[in-house]
Amino acid sequence: MTDLTSASAALDGSSDSNFELDRDGIAAAYNSVRNVYEALKEEVVFILRDRVASEGIKIHTIESRVKDLDSLLDKCARKGSNKPFSEFVDIAAARVICLFRSDLDRLINLVRNNFEVVSIDNKISEGNDPLSYLSIHMVCKIKSGYIGPRYEKILDKVFEIQLRTLCMHCWAAVSHYVDYKGDWDVPGNLKMALSALGGLFYVADSEFEQFNVARIESKKSAEQHSGSRGETSEINLDTVTALLEKLYPDRAKVLPAKMSELVRELKAAGYTSMDKVREDLISGENDVKDWEKEQHNGEIYFKDIGAARHALEAVSPSFKAVRESETRKARRRVRFGPARKPS
Repeated sequence: MTDLTSASAALDGSSDSNFELDRDGIAAAYNSVRNVYEALKEEVVFILRDRVASEGIKIHTIESRVKDLDSLLDKCARKGSNKPFSEFVDIAAARVICLFRSDLDRLINLVRNNFEVVSIDNKISEGNDPLSYLSIHMVCKIKSGYIGPRYEKILDKVFEIQLRTLCMHCWAAVSHYVDYKGDWDVPGNLKMALSALGGLFYVADSEFEQFNVARIESKKSAEQHSGSRGETSEINLDTVTALLEKLYPDRAKVLPAKMSELVRELKAAGYTSMDKVREDLISGENDVKDWEKEQHNGEIYFKDIGAARHALEAVSPSFKAVRESETRKARRRVRFGPARKPS
């Protein structure tokens, strides 16, 4: 993991030549409080994971660390400080890496709602150097409302939360290993290439965001038109998911990967419009209910995708053939294992 601290602490010139680093004193203090900062880090990560999940924000990952002693001593030497535990804010730090720029605002609000925010440094809005560090840094504390033995030693400690997109993270990871620390360092014949490379990451980030907006609109459109007669829209993950939600509101839902398998099966069976899919699902609905009545006393057994498959198999010979073919393939995989390419 790229060092969370080295990214957040830019070099701001050499320290006072008369400064003498108290290595032994800092090391002793560090060893006495390291466990406290580890507990703080774990609590921060727990809160972040729980709140991110409850808000339904899709993220890439959450990174975290407590600064090790060597890194702390190095920063003390650079900054000319023998009081890191009162002067530094990033001894414990976490980083949330999200997928889309629009999620950054949601994450900022999430942090504000769940921690006491001391300060915010938005390095994204300030970035104009190809090697600039793009991230939002929020210095925080645990809210005072948390009580109990596990919070007694960590409530007064500050920590840092960084927010960035996956594209920003990739560029930071690459530029971390480039010797040039800023535009002033880069040879003239490399500046254009470096700017172009940074621009590619920026464009990719923008395109991901535009795709996300279009994806959301596609889902909304599919939900608005699902189940209506005369529906001739294409068969895809959004339209099939929306239709099953409309027809089977009381059945358990499956993950998108499973729904994607149904989309593939529909196309393999020759379906070309959602109108025909809807018609066959409704035609086979009684077969689903009859089977559940006979086998499970009328209780709901199938998830949404299972009910759809059962209904389609009852009315569509082509879909039934596709399902039988898939079943045979699955049995062969279980019996013989995955197929291997000839050597």
